[in-house]
Amino acid sequence: MDGWETQDEDGILVVDACPTCSGIWLDAGEGQRLQSLIKRAAHQQREEYHTPTVRSYIFQLLTGFPIEDWNPVRRPARVIRALFLLIVAGFVTQSILVDPAAHNEWARGLFLVPTRLLSGHEPWTLITHLFMHAGFVHLAGNLWFHWVFGDNVEDTLGSGRTLLLWLLAGVVGSLCHVLANPDSTVPLVGASGAIAGLMGAYMVLFPRVRVWIVVFLVRVKIRATIYLLFWIGFQGLCLALSSAVGNFGNGDGGVAWFAHIGGFVTGVLFATVIRDSVQRRDLLRNLRDEREIDRHPSSPREPHVNQKRYTTKSHG
Repeated sequence: MDGWETQDEDGILVVDACPTCSGIWLDAGEGQRLQSLIKRAAHQQREEYHTPTVRSYIFQLLTGFPIEDWNPVRRPARVIRALFLLIVAGFVTQSILVDPAAHNEWARGLFLVPTRLLSGHEPWTLITHLFMHAGFVHLAGNLWFHWVFGDNVEDTLGSGRTLLLWLLAGVVGSLCHVLANPDSTVPLVGASGAIAGLMGAYMVLFPRVRVWIVVFLVRVKIRATIYLLFWIGFQGLCLALSSAVGNFGNGDGGVAWFAHIGGFVTGVLFATVIRDSVQRRDLLRNLRDEREIDRHPSSPREPHVNQKRYTTKSHG
């Protein structure tokens, strides 16, 4: 019987391993020591790679944006990246490449106007308006949340389901806004409903992951679930206040609160319904990978873990 050894505060720990069945043999007390070593190594890794810096604190203080603590992905988020680029391309086209003289006519064909949609005009604007934005601040905020929460959702759901969720949440959120403001002639733009769908799905799929936020100048780490529940509660509060002053859910401009709430609820329901099938899929995939490793022990396939994603990029 082979084995490997390591060391902890109690001395050298030798774990016996069977080369035939790939099993391990733990003597009395070795399980607890091994578990302690694994927890300590994981904690050191988080502290080494994922402790926010002063620069990221200043960024959070100025923007109010959350920073994910530790939630690595196994594969590149191709759909999230593609949508990211399409949103940027749409904004660049909208801001720079379109002739200002023809902007109103061009915007009418791509922005969502509730009265025109309900009259049967430009139905494609239910999709096209998701790639347009009202300004750089609007664009930057949406892209941040899109990337922070979206890559993990795609890593879990898969590319096809993530694209379906994004589009479904965007359309449902927009329809909620339209039905709440049927007489509005104010154009609706932005991917906020679709991104809220990603946030709702994230809350269901990753209830224990934590995020860093700044509260009264102090940076704290809380569960993403708490942060997202607070976020959706804030949307509801703002909707109630806007209704009280006669601006019912962006009927006369501002923020489309109904689109945010509708998209978020869509994401929660979508992830709740599909979560069990995703877990079964991952279980079958892990079993298949283990069989492949048993057949080809000399060249196991390592999962892709984007460690840099949450270090230099997020915690800069």
